[in-house]
Amino acid sequence: MLYRLPLFVPPFDVLRRLLFIFLFCPGVCLSLLQAQTTTALPAAVEDMIANSGIPANEMSLWIAPVDSGQPLVDWQSNIPRSPASSIKVVTTGVGLLLLGENFCWRMDFFTNGSVKNGVLNGDLFIKGYGDPYLVEEKLMDIVIELRERGIDHIAGKVVLDNTYFINRRENPDAFDGHGMEPYNALPSALSINFRTIDVLFTRQGNQVVVSTDPELTYLNIDNSMTTNGYKHCRGKGFAPLIEWDRDAKVLSVSGSLSRNCQTKRLKRVLGDAGDVFFAYFKRAWELSGGSLSGDWVYGQVPQNAQLLYESCSRPLHEQIAAMNKFSNNIMTRQLFLTLGAELTRPPATLSKARAVVLHRLKQMGIDTKHLYIENGSGLSRTTRITAKQMGQFLLAMQDPRVAAIFEQSLAVVGVDGTLKQRLKNTPLAGNAVGKTGTLEQVKSLVGYLSTQSGRKYAYVILLEGSRAKAGRPLMDELLQWIYR
Repeated sequence: MLYRLPLFVPPFDVLRRLLFIFLFCPGVCLSLLQAQTTTALPAAVEDMIANSGIPANEMSLWIAPVDSGQPLVDWQSNIPRSPASSIKVVTTGVGLLLLGENFCWRMDFFTNGSVKNGVLNGDLFIKGYGDPYLVEEKLMDIVIELRERGIDHIAGKVVLDNTYFINRRENPDAFDGHGMEPYNALPSALSINFRTIDVLFTRQGNQVVVSTDPELTYLNIDNSMTTNGYKHCRGKGFAPLIEWDRDAKVLSVSGSLSRNCQTKRLKRVLGDAGDVFFAYFKRAWELSGGSLSGDWVYGQVPQNAQLLYESCSRPLHEQIAAMNKFSNNIMTRQLFLTLGAELTRPPATLSKARAVVLHRLKQMGIDTKHLYIENGSGLSRTTRITAKQMGQFLLAMQDPRVAAIFEQSLAVVGVDGTLKQRLKNTPLAGNAVGKTGTLEQVKSLVGYLSTQSGRKYAYVILLEGSRAKAGRPLMDELLQWIYR
């Protein structure tokens, strides 16, 4: 077993450290330690780990001041582990470096016809480029700009071009069987409202009407909801069962709603991405006073089509804040694919995106051996990174050109995002930023911390194993130890 002890350690402390290794890092940890050199842990950190009840072999720790980069804590930092959502810092950081803080996602509007007396005689082509933060309010602004080109009525079809991302058939249930949940939404070049719509349950007498908001063209609803006599509109008072047959495009709804409730709604990922986009576009178009005759179809913009309008999304620096602070999966997946398309050529693919990110990490001087990023968001069972690789990335992101914007995108301890409720009534509140990650048997926290003396540290805490879910107190204690 390779194990380095600091010089001039008193005999008692030597025994104490060796006892820690054998008691809290049994079996598999010994073989892991043979594969890498691990520096001795400070006694205070050993005590924290021992008291946490989490086996030491189920964690990797890496803590270093950003001015020197010399680790203060370096424990099993070369073991590839699942980072869960903390991998988002790599996707967003590389995005910031390669695309620039003011990068915007376009949406282009073309026609193969002409506009006369307020009528667009021809088809309207809409080409999406994967804007992660396209929401209904932004689409309304876009529609108003388009209407100002003198278009009141669209006589032809609405043709949706989603070819900027490669269109491969994916199973949204593949990760955990809950494909309708918003966190499982799949990317699309025409994503809007994070691919979600509302399912509405409206009581009318003793019947329950089920609908979607907005209404989808190609979704049929098989409704067998009933009413019940429960007092509250939650729990047994609102117990719907929703099943979606994607091939048949049928939404089957059963269960019951309390007769004391009028309307309930659930946000779900339903329908084809094009159908969802068109539903929001049609509503915005009609609310703006416009009308249209045709339906929608998929297609590509013809080479001789006339450009009517080109919109621009919110800038990248605003978008990565939503990705990191609130751990938005689909937004980060959209950015990941965008990197593949922008730095190579469309259509975007996962393999192109991975190659772009790994190439940039190597340029930063990071050894990417065993590093694998499946989709950029961390919603993955196969993504792997070591604590050392993550720590080196955090140090590299101290590049003065991007450091401030990158850190501002992270959740602030005790203030906002996924860290809002952490360490609120401690000196750490407002003095540390980070990105959390949670999956089954995985818990992580990475970021930066300014100590009591004003020195800034980068920290990486990766927990992976049967006790990982109990890791929050240990993480908080480690941050307080660094601060002091």
